[in-house]
Amino acid sequence: MDGAAADFEIHCLHRGKAAGLFRQYPGLEDQIVQARSLWSRYCFRCTATLMRWVRQGQPKKGKQVQDQIEHAVAAIRFGPDGLVPAIAQQYDTGEILMLAWMNREAVRASLDEGRACYWSRSRAKLWRKGETSGQVQLLRELRLDCDGDAVLLLVDQRGVACHTGRRSCFFRSWRDGRWTLIAEPEVLPEVLYPREPKGL
Repeated sequence: MDGAAADFEIHCLHRGKAAGLFRQYPGLEDQIVQARSLWSRYCFRCTATLMRWVRQGQPKKGKQVQDQIEHAVAAIRFGPDGLVPAIAQQYDTGEILMLAWMNREAVRASLDEGRACYWSRSRAKLWRKGETSGQVQLLRELRLDCDGDAVLLLVDQRGVACHTGRRSCFFRSWRDGRWTLIAEPEVLPEVLYPREPKGL
């Protein structure tokens, strides 16, 4: 693995990390079988296991890393539209930042580049977080939930995550029978997304 690639691990919320990694099996099908075997022996009552993709430094470009990325993508259950919901969370504080969507190419790009890349449903194209606003999300870890149909990105958010200029997109809380703003913009939206002068 050269200390620079990535591993799969089995985790259980009741008992922590399982004893084994399952990175040395030739086929993805074998890896999944091994994963289920580890899980069933590790915690019979837990339904909240997850597979974790651990990024160790900057990967070396090459077939081995690309094969690992393809294995990661293959384990995700994308919806009929080819998308999977993706939650971004600040890696060190646990703050929930935003919900977005990823397709296969977005997952590949995120793992390959080490920064969050999503699929914009409104623009129908890949969206590298911060490519316009400069508010980049550096990817620290990618996690897959127990059903394989949702992903969690642990990121280092540089700046704000929300297009409204707030740190988090979840800035409204249901309190006393109404939605209440609990965070103010840190940056004006027009500063984040300046409009091009007309005629250009």
